[in-house]
Amino acid sequence: MTEETVTFGEIAADSAVETSLGVFLSHQSDSTIEVISVAVEQTTNADAEFNILLDGESVFSTAQSVSAGDTVETFIPDQNKHSVDGSLAIEVTSAGTGGDVLNGGIRIRHGE
Repeated sequence: MTEETVTFGEIAADSAVETSLGVFLSHQSDSTIEVISVAVEQTTNADAEFNILLDGESVFSTAQSVSAGDTVETFIPDQNKHSVDGSLAIEVTSAGTGGDVLNGGIRIRHGE
């Protein structure tokens, strides 16, 4: 199985919005992806909450938040972490301070 990291950056943390990160493996029939882990930092503050959506379903049962600004933290999904369509998005569920952004990466594993 192959693994890769899908990176994202400059996702506004100061408004509740969903941002698509694209579709992965859509060109390979009969393949799947699994979200293994998510690493996120929020610039300056630690007051926004987010979730990762895989095919429109939350991979965390509750919204996540970093505990300190400008610090990368790793989160492990606890639900809905397998997909055949491979559509990824990040959803800011609770807005943080104006001007802050979320940066990070989503580690995924390709399967057959």
